[in-house]
Amino acid sequence: MTGKKILLTGGTRGLGRAMAEACLEAGHQVAFSYRQREDLARELMEAFPGQALGIQGDLKLPEDNERLLQESLSFLGGLDVLVNNAGREGYGFLADMDPREVREILETNLMGTLDLTRQAIPHLIRSQGLIVTITSIWGKKGASCEVPYAMSKAALEAMSISLARELGPAGVRSLTLAPGLFDTEMNEGLELEGFVEEIPLRRMGDPREAARLLLYLIREGSYLNGASITIDGGWSI
Repeated sequence: MTGKKILLTGGTRGLGRAMAEACLEAGHQVAFSYRQREDLARELMEAFPGQALGIQGDLKLPEDNERLLQESLSFLGGLDVLVNNAGREGYGFLADMDPREVREILETNLMGTLDLTRQAIPHLIRSQGLIVTITSIWGKKGASCEVPYAMSKAALEAMSISLARELGPAGVRSLTLAPGLFDTEMNEGLELEGFVEEIPLRRMGDPREAARLLLYLIREGSYLNGASITIDGGWSI
């Protein structure tokens, strides 16, 4: 498999970490962003010297996105795939949520992702590349006590479909992956038994399963464009 030049946001934990590791193991070059966990970023770079680069930044800051893209391009020598994975959640009854928290969720998940994607488009046109945006089943079916998060993910679904139409003539594909419940740090300590019982497969997903799907889209999905692929064990049916 010819190695691709990949920029992935949020690559130190959860699904992002599994995706970064899978791409690196498959022989791709990966520049990934992280916000706080420098130790985990360094761990990944040491495991794949010269093949992985971690770049600290805050997705909601346009200047950080510009630096992230430029450092990634310098390391990778171009850009074939953008994986929009980074984001943050927030729980609570909407009427009780701090407006600053609501704004930060939307600025990170939606505006930050939109801004980085906007800046990356000329480079993806040059390579006839791929945009994969990680959303959520909550963006499709809604989520009580996660209104801003679900709203941001629904908006990203619309962004991806619109980009598929806009950039398809230039040979750039745009897809979304909508995960359900996965066994990640984000879900540690939560009472999840009731949710698992609603999933036909009766288990949470393994992050490596989402990573393998991403690899398929990079390697084989050349005629997939504008699709939103749900990976949730049947939870949303």
